[in-house]
Amino acid sequence: MRPTQTYVEQKFHEYNKLMFSNTLPHIPIRLSNSKTFFGALRFTRQRSPLGKVKYTDFQLVISTLFDHEETEIEDAIIHEMIHLYIYHHHLHDSSTHGPLFRRMMSDINQRFQRHVTISRRLTDQEMQSATTTMESIIGIANHRDGRILLTRCARTRVFEIHRAMKQMSEVSDIRWYVSSDSFFTRFPRTTVGKLYVIDPTLLRQHLSDAKPLQLVLQR
Repeated sequence: MRPTQTYVEQKFHEYNKLMFSNTLPHIPIRLSNSKTFFGALRFTRQRSPLGKVKYTDFQLVISTLFDHEETEIEDAIIHEMIHLYIYHHHLHDSSTHGPLFRRMMSDINQRFQRHVTISRRLTDQEMQSATTTMESIIGIANHRDGRILLTRCARTRVFEIHRAMKQMSEVSDIRWYVSSDSFFTRFPRTTVGKLYVIDPTLLRQHLSDAKPLQLVLQR
């Protein structure tokens, strides 16, 4: 999944209320194509004549260059929000990821079942995905109420998810495609067959260059 600006803004507001008691300021959110970071908090550091330090002009920057699991994107946003909380409230920590940051991170992980970390190294596979075309395996089905459903499937779960969809009485005409259209990366790659409603016209537009995928199921 590659996050959109709307997605990051929604998550920021959600977590501000849920984890930070709405004490964080609303700050600009910007998307980047950086290879050097996943998330970053930008700000201006000002020092008064008396030596007092003030932090202003905060910006949350999220890189969309790599394809991540949705939970990883959420944790990256929370990581930067912890930084924002510390700087905005003028709290002292011994370093960027000092004891205070670590205590807040540990508390959030425990209370909300998150997996926020100090840092995250990009894998060789993720680095490769930044310079090559990202292929998505897309499952399309018709709902009995007329809606069109879409799932973006992990490659190792195609057959399992196909069989699960076949068991759904309200779902029919399941077909699979391989697409290089980056549009589909906005849908999290699922291992459990989560289905999304999609506009038929929009779907036809982005499936125009997709290749049909024929599944050979063993009996």
